[in-house]
Amino acid sequence: MDDLKDMLLKDFAGRTLKMIEVFNEHNIDRPYIKKNYKNVLKELEKEKKISVPNHKKGSFGDDIVVTFFPIEGGHTKNGC
Repeated sequence: MDDLKDMLLKDFAGRTLKMIEVFNEHNIDRPYIKKNYKNVLKELEKEKKISVPNHKKGSFGDDIVVTFFPIEGGHTKNGC
């Protein structure tokens, strides 16, 4: 799942969208299922590599809004 993490951070850098939009836009021709995306987004949230305000910790519904930090100099803006 590390590959999926890296792809999401790169492909969605600087964007804000719902989890289901991330899945629908990104999973085409890739071997990942929705559960993979939800698990990876939970991990990225724990690692503070994305912003996910106002939701129940440990859950990741389709309508949860996710903000991916911009990439600056090879790292996300928050320094991770």
